Amino acid sequence: MAGGFSCLQGILAARQEASFLKRTLDRPRFRLQQSLTRAFGWRSLLLFLLCFCLALSQPFLLAQPSVPSPKDRSISGLVGSGQGLFQSGQYERAATAWQQAAEVYGARGDRLNQAMALSNLSLTEQQLGQWDRATQALNKSLGLLQGQNSIPAHQILAATLDIQGQLQRATGQSKTALKTWEQAADLYGKVGDRGSATSARINQAQALQDLGLYPRACQTVLEALTLPHKGCEISESSLQNLNVQTAKSLHIVGLRSLGNILRAVGQLEQSQMVLQKSWQLAKASDDTQNMAAIALSLGNTARIAGNKASSVQQKLASTAGTLLPANCLSTLTPGTATAAQYYQQAASCYRQAETSAAPSIVTQAQLNLLSLGIQTQYWSLIPELLPKIQTQLAQLPPSRNTLTAQLKLAQNLMCLQSAVNPAPSSELSKELSKFPSPLLESCPTVALSENALQRSQIPAWPEIQTLVSTALQQAQSLEDKESEANALGYLAAISQQTGHSSEAQTLTEQVLQKISAFDEPELAYLWQWQLGRLHQLQGREKEAIAAYTLSFGTLQSLRRDLVAADSDIQFTFRDSVEPVYRELVDLQLGATPSQENLKQARDVIESLQLAELNNFFREACLDAHPQPIDRLDPNAAVLYGVILPQRLAVILSMPGKPCVTTKHRSRQR
Repeated sequence: MAGGFSCLQGILAARQEASFLKRTLDRPRFRLQQSLTRAFGWRSLLLFLLCFCLALSQPFLLAQPSVPSPKDRSISGLVGSGQGLFQSGQYERAATAWQQAAEVYGARGDRLNQAMALSNLSLTEQQLGQWDRATQALNKSLGLLQGQNSIPAHQILAATLDIQGQLQRATGQSKTALKTWEQAADLYGKVGDRGSATSARINQAQALQDLGLYPRACQTVLEALTLPHKGCEISESSLQNLNVQTAKSLHIVGLRSLGNILRAVGQLEQSQMVLQKSWQLAKASDDTQNMAAIALSLGNTARIAGNKASSVQQKLASTAGTLLPANCLSTLTPGTATAAQYYQQAASCYRQAETSAAPSIVTQAQLNLLSLGIQTQYWSLIPELLPKIQTQLAQLPPSRNTLTAQLKLAQNLMCLQSAVNPAPSSELSKELSKFPSPLLESCPTVALSENALQRSQIPAWPEIQTLVSTALQQAQSLEDKESEANALGYLAAISQQTGHSSEAQTLTEQVLQKISAFDEPELAYLWQWQLGRLHQLQGREKEAIAAYTLSFGTLQSLRRDLVAADSDIQFTFRDSVEPVYRELVDLQLGATPSQENLKQARDVIESLQLAELNNFFREACLDAHPQPIDRLDPNAAVLYGVILPQRLAVILSMPGKPCVTTKHRSRQR
């Protein structure tokens, strides 16, 4: 088993990475304020302090009055304290300042400024992982803004909706966040705030990536940045001619988002070109925070390029231990650069991303470096990185990002542990080699020598189980149903690998029951596949076919999204999707297959061939309507050949006659 990890991990990591993008705002700072000063006076200027919520790195928008009253000096002191403490990362003290400001404004009957302070309080509580308190403050702010139709009220409401979108996305509600950011963008447009409207559209693209809607996400970013394009492609000249004299910070974030989307749809050269442009802008602005985030994205693009440079036959052992220093920003030539060169570049980018001041970016960079070390068998990275990652995770507040990181670490550890200690007995080990959990199906082939990595350096199965159980508890406390289902699935995989197949089946069925309550077919297929393998492990062929058929049907409904599913540095179609088709055909072509099973197997083979074409050309054949050959040519005979896990099968289909199959034993899996 070579290549990347599961498609689920691809989805999770895409969401994790997209969440690191900061939203920034760069616009003329005093023109709108001056007009409002004339219309509403000094107190109304404080309303626009809320704009800091749109960008954690953006200075507050505040103009000083010529002669402030003592009361104004008192409240402005609280507000200034809140913003300063927030920007310095002292979130608990900042929350206290915003709470006090909200109380003072409430006592004065100043509903708009009270709403502003409460929204800032919500954003601050989000940084602390206090989701309930953040939600309460936000709901109170929205209640104060109801029925107010002034321009300042609309500006405050738009920014508050922006903050609400952040809260919703952080707690796993990307669909709801998308709608919220659409409302925010509309309101910004009504008050003429083009910069903030653009920022809200870029945020929409992040939510669209979460949902796997990459073409739509690409279109959204391109339109937000007013970049000339054809489909999801841009030319180098249009990129170089991009007007970044104003709103530079928005272009930095928008281009990074675009680079991630381009990587997701397989346009690696364009992804690197766009990310390098984003890097140039960030460097010119001395924006070290975004430079670290861009380095993370560049590393992911380089790693996928390395995966593509590795042919199916090439063994990764040739790159083992060769993650030498390289230039993160160098442009390698596709077709001539080796996989090792791309991996070295990816490692250098991850090392650069490790310098970020944002713990979430540091954690993601270290996790990606860890999985790259496993893939290239650079074993000295493992004992170096594991303590760092575990320490970082312990310090992160509970959120969707934290849950994703925990599960990603668990999957890497499961791959290592299954290689070092596959099963508690040789008999079970033999069975699990045939039917492992899909989470481990595409773990890189690991060849551990005695001196490469000591078993004591790898957390044991109980420790991995504890890590996933912690993620499950956090998901339940956040009421993040999707992450809760994923964590249960990981626990099922651990039970399967440790010989507790009945428990694994119960947990997997719980996962599918939870997923049925919300529309996440890209997750359902994986756990349906796992259930099928568990039935096979226990010798229940009929039940296995039923589970595989459900997984196959789910994949058919996901045909468009599968084209763009290569969003993670760890995903390959061959390892994470193709086996479902082949294993279903293998079950259908049992010892004495019925005509119905033969016909179904033929249909599955045709679907696999179409899926392979979609994956190869990176474009879904949505207009394709396959028809049986005998409808086109009544005299035609068709041979279907398919490589199965343990054999080669050939089905002969002739018009008006029963299908015939022959099977030949394969020498190797």
